[in-house]
Amino acid sequence: MELTHAQVKALIERQTSEYAWQFLYMGADQDAVEVGQGLGIAADHAMTWSRGSAKAAMGATSAMVADLRRARVANPAAGMRAYTEQERAEATAE
Repeated sequence: MELTHAQVKALIERQTSEYAWQFLYMGADQDAVEVGQGLGIAADHAMTWSRGSAKAAMGATSAMVADLRRARVANPAAGMRAYTEQERAEATAE
């Protein structure tokens, strides 16, 4: 089954608004923030990374998910934090 860009965006928007899902978008060697926003994903939950910095990008994303899991222990409705400027810089360093 193949979906169009518009169909994917509609699905993401539905899951976000109706079920409070939170999405991340990561893209190597592209403007992942722009592409993610085009799919309905918040800019602060999108990460552009360079191929030589995969470890930093994956580490930052892992930390975000771990932070969310810890936050949800105290508050099940807690939201995901944004990528930090330092995480973004490290993910694009060659």
